[in-house]
Amino acid sequence: MGPRHPVNSTRVRKERPVQRLRREPAHPKPSKLRKVHDAPRGQALVRVPANVEIAIHEERGSLIEAISILFGLHSILCRNLAQDESEVSEDVEDAVKWADSTKLSEMLLVKLHTVLKNLESIASGDINVDPEDVAMAEAVREQSQIQRGAE
Repeated sequence: MGPRHPVNSTRVRKERPVQRLRREPAHPKPSKLRKVHDAPRGQALVRVPANVEIAIHEERGSLIEAISILFGLHSILCRNLAQDESEVSEDVEDAVKWADSTKLSEMLLVKLHTVLKNLESIASGDINVDPEDVAMAEAVREQSQIQRGAE
């Protein structure tokens, strides 16, 4: 067998070919992601404290209220700009004329600012949650853990 490279090659005979380094993808494939149920046996997963979970759940409700206010404001603006051609009753048309979009936007700003302040207090550890709710949430967690263990 002859040389791997032609005689007039600029490559030195004893030089090793350069091996390309494998680059890790920027985003791992879903199969490579660690799932909650893949935790090693005997190692418990760290759960969010019950009082934090309750406080976050309350803020979700506030965000839903903010979305509702935003939808009302959007509907009013669409009606005023005549972009929304869907048919509605005359009562709704009259109500839209009387609605104050500045008041709605004020309500939305106040609601979102309150959510932001509450989330910052949760992050800092200053959480005001009813102790009875915390005890009930922890009891539910224990019960669900017992049920999972029985399966």
